[in-house]
Amino acid sequence: MSQISGQHAQGQEPFAALRGLAANPAASANALPTQQVTAQVARARRTRRPLELVNAIRQMDTQTDPAAITQWLAWINEQYQVSDCGLLLGLFSHCYLGERYIDHLLDMSQNILVHYNPESTVPPGFEPARPLARSTAYAYIEVYTDGTVIPIYKDGKAG
Repeated sequence: MSQISGQHAQGQEPFAALRGLAANPAASANALPTQQVTAQVARARRTRRPLELVNAIRQMDTQTDPAAITQWLAWINEQYQVSDCGLLLGLFSHCYLGERYIDHLLDMSQNILVHYNPESTVPPGFEPARPLARSTAYAYIEVYTDGTVIPIYKDGKAG
């Protein structure tokens, strides 16, 4: 994870380079949560995600060390906190641990990773992402607090 986190300048917005925007930490720190999606947020959500981020998220099932998982979750959460995409509820994706589990959730508010079996009920807000996560066409699905669900392809393109 130190290799991943070391590739961004301090305070640099990871998605900014892809959109040609400069980071503005003061503006995002003063922003209030809202259920209305602005044009800037909608545009940011359509931006291709960095492969570094996509690949880190796709490796959810490969890490078993609790300390490494904690560090990994914190790094992913940090990437989204500075992305201009709005308030992320969590990430949902296909699970490759075998038949017992079919999908898993990265809850951004609690910074935890939870695996679900077919009979499990997912938390409110994540229901629309579950059918998408069953497909291997997507690397993962972003779920925002305003109800928006965005599938992300393996190449980082937003669906």
